[in-house]
Amino acid sequence: MGRIVLYKGQSQYDVLRIFTDQLAEAFRLLQQETVVVDLIAADAEEQLQKAFARPCDFVFSFNGIGIDIKLGEKSLYDALGTVFVFSLVDDPLHHIQRLETPCNNVLVTCVDRYHTNIMPYLNQYRTFGFLPHGGCIPKNGNDNKEGKRDLDILFSGSFREPEEYYQIWKEYPLAMQNILEDTIENALGKENKPLAASVQEVIAARNLYLDPHLSKNLLKILPLADRYLRMKRRKECLEVLAKAGFKVKIYGNGWDKADFAKNFEVYPAINFNNLLEIIVKSKIVLNIVPSFVEGSHERVFTAMLNGAVAVTDRNTYYEKEFAEDKNIVMYSWGRLNELPDKIYDLLKNEEKRIKIAEEGYKEATKNHTWTVRALSIIQMVEAFKSLRAIQ
Repeated sequence: MGRIVLYKGQSQYDVLRIFTDQLAEAFRLLQQETVVVDLIAADAEEQLQKAFARPCDFVFSFNGIGIDIKLGEKSLYDALGTVFVFSLVDDPLHHIQRLETPCNNVLVTCVDRYHTNIMPYLNQYRTFGFLPHGGCIPKNGNDNKEGKRDLDILFSGSFREPEEYYQIWKEYPLAMQNILEDTIENALGKENKPLAASVQEVIAARNLYLDPHLSKNLLKILPLADRYLRMKRRKECLEVLAKAGFKVKIYGNGWDKADFAKNFEVYPAINFNNLLEIIVKSKIVLNIVPSFVEGSHERVFTAMLNGAVAVTDRNTYYEKEFAEDKNIVMYSWGRLNELPDKIYDLLKNEEKRIKIAEEGYKEATKNHTWTVRALSIIQMVEAFKSLRAIQ
């Protein structure tokens, strides 16, 4: 039996804290001794001392919290000879500073395969792996997989007018403004086009071939473009549903400023575990994540594990993992006008909706739980250790 230490810390709506708790339970189901250290607890230092009083196989942390802990002048994990698994749940562009933290004994995982292509620009000395999100269930379990669902369409996520980001980059030099605008136009013009690929094409069109340092500087400005793109796609998608007359139930901040959402049922953002309990009562869970083109978001797997139909923007990962209209429903940005008919069909045809939900549940239970991810993590760490041991 192995011994694993997991960190949890500050997390918006407790999402990553709940991820950590459910992953810890998954490791225990695999007969691994598991210790969870809460880095924002009053006794965090005492918890750390107890956790490392005995050797552990590896430390696991979502988004790399705790990677900066030192033993003297050295990284704690280098000093102890313990692997630190830095598991990104967002685009790595949003975590550049943590990725630069000095630590040799680290394995970084990404939720999108394409992200592994840009990681060498951020830190060429890291080893990277692919680890999708796992689906979550409510703290008290899910006893309504086939029960009554009185909520038609659920979406969770914040909103900010895309133009607000546009105004921010107006503070940049004109040449940089033009690069950002051309990058956005390039990404919006094609289905499933990563921003990093778009900006590389934009730079190449200017007959520039950047060294690693300048490439890294370029990637540092992309989070702003990423936020713009995500908000623009959310607006486009929900505007289409609003015009079609659907009553979407939204949990998230900022929607009071969106005129098109005035006929939706809008609530402030809530704790993730409370949201899970609402998913259990939902027929359809809508996913809008244009920035993941070869990867996953937990909304899809969580919807399935809780008996709802996942309706998501199309990407190559979902196309490979699922069967369209059998266990998942996908829409395309180039044919967004078809989305209302897809949703109307699901709500009108209960037998079809229930069948898709049941098949989604089977697929997610088999391949997309935190237990499945825990086994992948153990296998990746074992391979990483073996390769590092070669002299």
